Parts: sequence; structure tokens; C-alpha cells
Amino acid sequence: DGGTTWTPRNAGLTSSYMPDKEAEAGQCIHHLVAHPTAANVRFMQAHEGMWWWDEAKSRWDGGEAGLPGNYGFAAAIHPHDESTSYVFPLDWPQRMTNVLGAAVYRTRDRGKTWKRFSAGLPKGAPMEVMREGMATDRLDPAGIYFGTNAGEVWGSADEGRSWERVAAYLPPVLSLSTATVG
Repeated sequence: DGGTTWTPRNAGLTSSYMPDKEAEAGQCIHHLVAHPTAANVRFMQAHEGMWWWDEAKSRWDGGEAGLPGNYGFAAAIHPHDESTSYVFPLDWPQRMTNVLGAAVYRTRDRGKTWKRFSAGLPKGAPMEVMREGMATDRLDPAGIYFGTNAGEVWGSADEGRSWERVAAYLPPVLSLSTATVG
């Protein structure tokens, strides 16, 4: 209706730090991503967890098996596969990579399982990636990119399996987007 009325869409979300763990509103949403071609596919990185919107059930379903923790900011969704997304987990409250080091994690089953990818990333380097700091392109295979608060941009041309630094010596990268030219 053009934004005249609004309906909460928080069913299924939980927050251990709130008095009401399943409150209708008040969750700390860090990043929400809409799939570029599938209208009802949404993926979200929240203060506590990774969540997929299930349109049929009108609720969010979470999944973190294989992740080193449930905190972070950056999230991206695969441009061709509705069940695949990527996150860059951080430790709370430091907001930096955890003791395992920098890695991007990928799910191909809407968060039921996650796989770690770190080939090419510096071992043990502290990194911070903010809310808008991760993006995918629309190529096949899809390119995945993230920018850090230290002014680096990292890219993967093989859907996250390996990484290389594509830019350095920038100001803190708070937002990143992609475009295909040609």
C-alpha cells in the first residue's frame, strides 16, 4: 500500500540480552540483505545470529552450526543461489576477528551448516568488517568482496574459496558495492 501501513516481521527472532527473549520488536539487526532476483528471500545478520526469512511460515529461522560465534555485521547473499549466503564473524565485544583469524563463512543450506574459507587471507590478522562492508557481484561464478576498517578490500573470484587483496591504503571501508561493466 505504498508504505501506508506496516507490519512487524520479527516472528522467530530471539535475543538473549532482552528481558523478553522473543519480543515483537527491539532486536538489534546488524544487516539485512534481499536476494536480487527472488522477491521473498531475505538473509539477516543480527546481534545474535544469522537468520533467513521463511515466507511460507511468516517467520525467521536461524542457523549457526559451524560458525565460531553468532556475532558480526557483514552479510551477503549469493546472486544466483537463494540458499547461499556469506558472513564475516567477529568476536564480541572486541568487534574484531576471533582467535581463529580472518575468514568468510558460507552456507549453502540457509544457515543449517557453515563452512570456513580463509585461503589467501593473512593468518592471525585482526580485521573488522562493518555492516555494509560485504558484497557479491552477479557473475558466474559469483565474486565475493569485503572491505575492512584498516582500508583494505579483499576479493574472491571463486565464491569464497580463495581470497586476494584487491585494494589497500584506503580510508576505513564502511560500505562496499559492486557493478558489472561491459
